[in-house]
Amino acid sequence: IVSSLLIGTGAVRRLGFFLSPLTRMFGVRAKAAPAVLLIGLCGGFAPAASAVGQLYRQRGLSREQAARLLPVCVCAAPSFTVLAVGGMLHSIPLGACIYAGQLFACLLCGVLLRLWCGAIPCAQECADVEETPTDDISLPQCIGDASVAFVRMAGIVLYFRFLCGGLSTLLPPPVSRLPVLLLEISAASAQAAQMGRYAAYWCCAVLSLQSVSVLCQVRALVPPEVSLRPLLCARILHLPFSLLFLRICLFFFPAADVYSSLSPRVIPRMRCAPDAALMLFALCICACIQAQRALQRRRKDL
Repeated sequence: IVSSLLIGTGAVRRLGFFLSPLTRMFGVRAKAAPAVLLIGLCGGFAPAASAVGQLYRQRGLSREQAARLLPVCVCAAPSFTVLAVGGMLHSIPLGACIYAGQLFACLLCGVLLRLWCGAIPCAQECADVEETPTDDISLPQCIGDASVAFVRMAGIVLYFRFLCGGLSTLLPPPVSRLPVLLLEISAASAQAAQMGRYAAYWCCAVLSLQSVSVLCQVRALVPPEVSLRPLLCARILHLPFSLLFLRICLFFFPAADVYSSLSPRVIPRMRCAPDAALMLFALCICACIQAQRALQRRRKDL
């Protein structure tokens, strides 16, 4: 919902300006590319894929630009990695190290793809992307579109979760874990967190591969003419890089890699969660932009 509002109100180009050097390193010079990167880093693969699809339909991104941004933006959300996976491992700092490894691996894959494929020619960008004014978009419309996308994603997750359960029952014990590790990322993370001393590396590998369920969700959110081939190629490179960066993080922060089977201590939270505060801040920005447009129209009418 927040990403749709940011794109619909035009705030998307104002928030991600400080990430423009990174997107230029990836060979993408579109004005909306830094904000898509910001949405992916803060919200994970689902808001990033939705933002790429929405901007492509609004001709804010060309076909090659959208395909080039997916390998960098499609990653596990920090809330899921730090809180959920870190909670499964009983170590929030360990979850933060895993997310840092995922983040650096995504950025490095984007640079390597630019070196391999080259930058997108400026003439092609001008021919494929046209600057169109963003239409006013309402909160009910964003909620409705997000609800449809959520139901579609929930159906994909439910199907692959059912498939994991069936295959795990039919296959012999030595290979019964393999379908879960490959098909559905939430169940795979929960299973990887139970693998003892190297559970953090297993969780990092699961998040790096993303699972078939995540790739199907990205395919459902992105228009069919946008190729997923760069994303699939980047997943092969992402796995060793993420494990390497995780090992480096644990070398500098060895206290984070503390495996414990005890339940974490319950700490009452008296303040707003950081991710919720960030979303409320983004909603306030969208409201201010719409109020500014309404005042400008009223002045013109007067």
